[in-house]
Amino acid sequence: MLQRLQRLRRLRRLRWNPQGKPNATILFFTLLIGVAGLVPRVTALDDFLTYDEAYHWIGRTERFFDALVEHHWAGTRQTGHPGVTTMWGGSLGLALEHLAVARGWVPPPTPLEHLAWLRLPLAVLHSLLVAVSYVLLRRLVTPLTALFAAWFWAACPFLIAHARVLHMDALLADL
Repeated sequence: MLQRLQRLRRLRRLRWNPQGKPNATILFFTLLIGVAGLVPRVTALDDFLTYDEAYHWIGRTERFFDALVEHHWAGTRQTGHPGVTTMWGGSLGLALEHLAVARGWVPPPTPLEHLAWLRLPLAVLHSLLVAVSYVLLRRLVTPLTALFAAWFWAACPFLIAHARVLHMDALLADL
C-alpha cells in the first residue's frame, strides 16, 4: 500500500500543478517532441511534387485564397470532401508568401518554392498536434508511455512523408 502511494505521488509530480501551470519537465518534453516533429516535416519542402498537388490542391488553394480575399464566399467551395482544412492551411502559406515577397524578404518563388510556402503551415500544424497530443496522452496513460507514443508519432516516416504534402491525409490522421 505504501509503495502504491509513493508511486502515485511521483506520477502527480509530473502532472499539471493545481494552479493549472505545467511544470518544467512537461514543458521540456513537450518542446522536445514538438521540435522532433517539426524538423523533419519542414526541411526541404520544395524537393518533390505529387500528382494530387499538381493537378488538384495547388489550384484549389489558390482559388480558395482568391475567393477569401475578394469576399466571394461561394467561390470558397472547391471540393465536396473535407479538404477545406487543407485549403485554409495552404491559404495561410500563400498569404505568408505574398507578405515575404512584398516586404523583400525573399525573391519571387519558383513553382516548387511556391508549393513549399503552401505546405509550410500544415507541416507546422502537424508538429503542434504531435506536441499537444503528448500533453493529452499524459492524462490517459503513464508519462513514460505518453512520451514513447508521442516520440513514435513524431518520428513515424509514414506520417512525416504525408505531413510534407499539401493534402488532407496526414491532417485527418493526426486529428
